[in-house]
Formats: sequence, C-alpha cells, structure tokens
Amino acid sequence: MTLWRGTGDEPTRRAAKARVYSETFEGSRAEAEERADAIWVEMGEDRNIGDRMTLGEYFDELYVPDHLSRRRKKTQSKYTSIFDRYIRPVFGNDWPPDISYRRGQRWIDEVESPAQQREVLLVARAVVHSMEAQLAIREPVVFLNKLELRHKQVHRKDTWTAEDVLEGMRRLRDTRMERLFLVMAGAGTRRSEALALRCPDDFVFEVAGDGAVLARAHIRATYTAEDGLLDLTKTGRDRAITIGEPFSSRLRELMPEEGCTEPILPSLRRRRTKDEMENGLPGGDEFFDGCLVASVTPRTVADIWKKLFDEPRPYQLRTRMKTTKGGPLAGMDFIELESLRHTNETLAVEAGLSSTITSLAHGHSQEISYGHYLGQRGVADANAEAVRRRIEGEVRE
Repeated sequence: MTLWRGTGDEPTRRAAKARVYSETFEGSRAEAEERADAIWVEMGEDRNIGDRMTLGEYFDELYVPDHLSRRRKKTQSKYTSIFDRYIRPVFGNDWPPDISYRRGQRWIDEVESPAQQREVLLVARAVVHSMEAQLAIREPVVFLNKLELRHKQVHRKDTWTAEDVLEGMRRLRDTRMERLFLVMAGAGTRRSEALALRCPDDFVFEVAGDGAVLARAHIRATYTAEDGLLDLTKTGRDRAITIGEPFSSRLRELMPEEGCTEPILPSLRRRRTKDEMENGLPGGDEFFDGCLVASVTPRTVADIWKKLFDEPRPYQLRTRMKTTKGGPLAGMDFIELESLRHTNETLAVEAGLSSTITSLAHGHSQEISYGHYLGQRGVADANAEAVRRRIEGEVRE
C-alpha cells in the first residue's frame, strides 16, 4: 500500500512493507493528503502502517520546514542544536511508538544537568507531539511520559545587594554603559530588550507629587546576535516598564536632545550621514530607525561589561614600572550583565512585593494569579516602587 504525500505538482510516495497499492495523483499537498486518507479508509487499514517515518526523518523533512522555519533564528538554532546533540544520536532512526519508557529514562539520565534535562525534554516533546498530530499517529507514544529527572539543583545566579547597586551607579557615572545599567537595574529588563530601546524616543518621564521622577517605556522589540533587531519580544507580547528612583532622575539627565535619536548603547565608531539615512541606504541591523549612530552589537556588550571589572595590573615600559588604570567596577563582586535583571527582582521581593507581581513586571512567560487586575502599568509601577523602597532603606541604614 502506498501513501501519497504530494508537495506542489510532484507527489512523493512512501511504501509499506506488507500490502502495496499504487495510485498516481496530481494536485496540491492538501489534496494529496485528503486522497491518501480516503485510500486508507477504503483499504480498511491504519494509516500509520504505511507512514512510519523515523524521528530524524520527520525532523528534517517536515518539522524544520513546516514548524521551525516560522520561529526566531535564535530558537531555530537552539532546537536544531539540541536535537542533533541529544535526540538524533539516540532516537533518530526510531519510530516513536516503538521507543520504550525504559530507553527514555536511560537516555534522560545521561544528560549532564537538571537544567539541561528540562531543555532537552522541551525540544523532544515539541517535536514528538507535532509528529503525532501531523502524521495522525494512533499508537501510544510513552517514552516521554513521567520521566524522572534528577533532583533539582538550585543554582542561584550571583546578584548585587542594594548597597552594591548604589556603589555601581556611583562608579559608572559618565561611562558609556551608564544608561544600559540604569534601565536593566532599574526595571529588570532582559539585555536583548534594553538594547533595542532608543533614546529619547522610547522614553516618557513623569514627575510625581513628591518630586520623584518616573521613567516609562514599552518593550516592543529585542536586539540579539542571531536575529538582529526584531519587532518581537521573547514572550511575543509587548509590556510596559517603569523605572523609579534613584535610576530615573539620572536617566533623564542622560537623554539626548529631541531629534538626536540614538541607541541606548551607541557605537563609538559607526555613524552614517543624514543623506544616507534619508536615502534609505542599507547600514545593517546596528542602525535603528531614526538613528545616525549605530548600536553596539549584542556580542560586544558582554565584553564591554567584563572589562569594567578589570583590576589594575603592573607592566613595564622600558625601565619604568607602570600600572594600568583598571575598570570602574574593579574590586566589586563580578556579576553577569544579565544578572542586573535578577538583582532587580531580588530587591523587589526583599521590599515585600509578591513573586506574582514581580513575575508579571519582568515579563516571565508564566503569569500567575491576580496580577492582571493591576494592568501592565500598575504592575510596572509596583515593581519600581518596591525597588525604590529597598534602596532607600539601604541608604538610611
């Protein structure tokens, strides 16, 4: 028996081992699959008998072009890498219903860490569930059900205390990283989200009754090495952020004049003329709309951040010994740039804000409980106020 899987005007054929039935069909893919379903009904057989693709074949022939191609390049790279490293070598030549639960457990046990196990399972389940739906698999696929993961190892990323944040603000004053630091530490944005912001176009500043300044912005885009500037957030939804004191006042001071739009972290080298911008000449993803100055690339940002922590070191120049200046954050505990986001969350929780609200304010994909009653702006304001209280408490102490 033959299953016709038409693509465009050239249907392809996948034959079963037992009974063979051939029929030539010309038409679209949808029409070919409809006719193939009818053939199975006429023959009184289960369609899967003639449709036994291996997991590797399905990933290459159908999942990548039909599903993964519509995702972000960063996601495509992640899924392909995980599938090729962890799934294909073990199950690539198998028909999923034939894979036993015991094999699945042995497989997941060999993955290095609990965090990596969860990543691998996420990809495996996405591919297999898509295969079950697309190929109408009626046999049970059990090898991914109820797998026992290793005991969860809680690895807490290093963060700064409120005192560290204030010291970091003082040391980074008038440096090129200052604006990015104020946004990430003040609102807990992801690095990719903060890098996509433009100054001053994306910011609105308000003065509260007590004289405190609030900086507001909307996260609508991300800037990553894989996708460049993409008008899409990680969760696929825009969200409001609020930056409170002590970050907002200084951020307002650092805003360029209107009409002089620039990325939040501008490049020191790449510029383009007004004529080039008006004529729409290509400048690459580094040039945002309305900006004459290019943005620092995402891969470069982490290197710039690390150099801020460089310790002074001696060197010899001819017969003299000299010492390098060192970075402005030298001597402070090193944290990754992305950990400024975790620092903001930690400060908000320490100030008494519920984890539900911090989850919403920081744009986590899983939103919990009653935060939606406050609305985006209310959630962002609550987070900013909590961080402000925590830092002011540190100053008083």
